[in-house]
Amino acid sequence: MKEKLDSEPAKGVVLKAILVLFLTIAIVLSAANVAIKYTHDKKDYNLLNYVPPVKRYVSLREYLPLMDRLVTPDETTMRISDNLVQKEYRLRTDENGFIIPSEIYKNPDFSLVFLGGSQVESAFLDEEKRYPVLVGEILSERLGKKVNSYNGGIMGSNSLHSINLLLYKVIPLKPRFVILSHNYNDLLYLLNYGDYWSKHSPEPIIKEERSGLARIMRNGKDIIKDSTRLVFPYLYSRLLIFKDDIATVRLEARAKNSKDASPSRGEKKLPNQIGELKNDFIANLKLFIYIARSRGITPVLSIPSSRFIEKPEGKVNVSLQNWANSYNMDFNSFYKTFKGHHEAFNETIRLVGKSENALVVDMDRMVPKNKTYMYDLFHFTPEGARFVAGLIADQLINIDSSLM
Repeated sequence: MKEKLDSEPAKGVVLKAILVLFLTIAIVLSAANVAIKYTHDKKDYNLLNYVPPVKRYVSLREYLPLMDRLVTPDETTMRISDNLVQKEYRLRTDENGFIIPSEIYKNPDFSLVFLGGSQVESAFLDEEKRYPVLVGEILSERLGKKVNSYNGGIMGSNSLHSINLLLYKVIPLKPRFVILSHNYNDLLYLLNYGDYWSKHSPEPIIKEERSGLARIMRNGKDIIKDSTRLVFPYLYSRLLIFKDDIATVRLEARAKNSKDASPSRGEKKLPNQIGELKNDFIANLKLFIYIARSRGITPVLSIPSSRFIEKPEGKVNVSLQNWANSYNMDFNSFYKTFKGHHEAFNETIRLVGKSENALVVDMDRMVPKNKTYMYDLFHFTPEGARFVAGLIADQLINIDSSLM
């Protein structure tokens, strides 16, 4: 009893000491504020009107790391697809945002990374049937080596997005090869926005935080998140999955809407000539090659396959008609013009590969343009994915005899 009574005064002493400490700190800070107010050089700057600098940053276009969700083709997708199975497909990512399966071996003999848009991503294929995975499996089997294959594809991405991934995510992996597959998304993006850095894009490359208050609020959110994770781990995990689902749905919506987004100036038009746009695309392809080689990585350009033929068939016509309507053009005029632009971008990839002595995997010429291999205009069926994986594996072995 006596010990309990003795502890009461001790608690009071501690509380008083804490109170005195806080008061002392407040007095010191107030004194410093007053001192600065009357001693700072007013000719140099006005402290009261000081605005924190704008914080700008480059945002990676990627899926959230450690994502695990099920995706199902919606009715819009099914209307433009010939033989896509409408079911749930699992889409998972590793801690670095690459689509799983990724790091199969802890100590691989070599690795390769695929970068591109939704054709590389292959969301509506089962995990083990996506062609980046199959390429790794084929190489492992043929060479008797441990090969990791990373899928860095994401719907709606263009070549500049992939260059950013190369710089900030791929180089640290030290892969043997990095395979870039772009055309369609670059063409649409440049047609709609004029260049890769347009502020009119729904997802500009450079993002900004303009106020100090925004940063303070973000730091507060981080404190709340960390506290929730420690105290309520199961609730936190469930909320994270919910947030993950919302983010992915928004990303899907942006990718679908990107082809219908209005350009920065005036009404949407489909130009007959795209010389300047091709120059921007060429510059990105060369930059990709230079960056990869400077880090000892073998760059490979892959030309995405498509079902652009003289007279389109099947449900491909539905999506093409939608595009023609968005440009206020009749179907035949639109198709002839857009198909010509698409082929011009493909030829650009071939020319860059030749001039830079880089391997070009020409899937557009080698993959049959029908619904057996692609269920819509661009995306592979399981048969198409197997076919493409074999093509890529063959050509990688052919250009690098040291793999054998």
